[in-house]
Amino acid sequence: MKRKKIFILIPSLAVGGAERVLVNLLKKIDTDRVDITLCLLANFGSYLNELPKGIKLTFILQSNLIARCLTYLQLRFGIVWPIRLCMQSAVKEHYNVGVSFSDGTPTDNILLIADRFDKKIAWVHSCYKSQNLFAPARVQHLKKVRYDKLDHIVFVSKNAETEFSELFGNKVKHSIIYNLFDGETIKQKSKDTLNTVIGNKSVNIVAIGRMVAVKQYDKLITAVGILADKGLKFKMRFVGDGELKENLQTQVKNLQLDEYIDFLGFSPNPYPYIKHSDILAISSQSEAFPTVMIEAMLLETAVVATACSGCVEISDKGRYALLTGHSAEEIAEKLEIMITDSELRHLYIEKAKHRIHDYDEKTSLNKIYQLWEA
Repeated sequence: MKRKKIFILIPSLAVGGAERVLVNLLKKIDTDRVDITLCLLANFGSYLNELPKGIKLTFILQSNLIARCLTYLQLRFGIVWPIRLCMQSAVKEHYNVGVSFSDGTPTDNILLIADRFDKKIAWVHSCYKSQNLFAPARVQHLKKVRYDKLDHIVFVSKNAETEFSELFGNKVKHSIIYNLFDGETIKQKSKDTLNTVIGNKSVNIVAIGRMVAVKQYDKLITAVGILADKGLKFKMRFVGDGELKENLQTQVKNLQLDEYIDFLGFSPNPYPYIKHSDILAISSQSEAFPTVMIEAMLLETAVVATACSGCVEISDKGRYALLTGHSAEEIAEKLEIMITDSELRHLYIEKAKHRIHDYDEKTSLNKIYQLWEA
């Protein structure tokens, strides 16, 4: 059988959950079975050096600054002709499948050159309704100009599909395909040397992710302040960067929590920090499928997470992780329980060992092949 030609578009390979998931997927893809071209809007990203052999790499633009400017014009003013010209110039071949691996403007950009693809697919990594992203008029507009023009939509969780359907309906063919996580590689990478010392005289908590509003790290910091006032012995570490980093650092300074909180910046390998921590804290307002939660289960780290849809789904409504409400007080309450009760942490770790088998990567990979080759 002739290999299907697959074109995958993503803005860049900079830090981010979707980017890491895509790299994990590309490492597992059999390039003797499908012909993959990965296209970045900008030649930029920390994960570029992790791409496996056999993946063709191309760019729409070499400059990340120009890419950001064109995206701003597209989003803010609806000016699409510059990006359309760039897309048409850069993408000359015809492909069996065109994939927007990060729904949003990449999906719009795939549709700008729709004649290059037999089938057009978007990957939805977010729960749109709970994030309150779209006004009713915007929903109707996007349904008409974006989603009704797709041949298929992939959702990374059941809740992502449910929330999307409640907003946009579900007339377009769709499927639920869980993110792949490379278990053996994660375990191996978790053995790498840390850039900071993590002692065992206090309970170690880590948060992994971009410093953006949806992560609600300001509430997590406030929760740390509540716990510090109670005299608990622990250390909170943030691994990641983002637009709110300076604001969060200022909050820590104003609350005089420097003794309790460290900002470690972005790491292309966050797994040693997870492995050497007692608790992974997830404080997000919304998560469709927080892969880091499964990674923590794999590395035997207990999880405290806000009861957003993705965390509820992966934890099976709290069976495999300790769920909390979204207020700083509620987050502090559940963190205190996990900090002070080592037996409870161990119980969640033991139960979670069984949960990770529910997210078998072979099942997800076979679903992707079936979708691309149909």
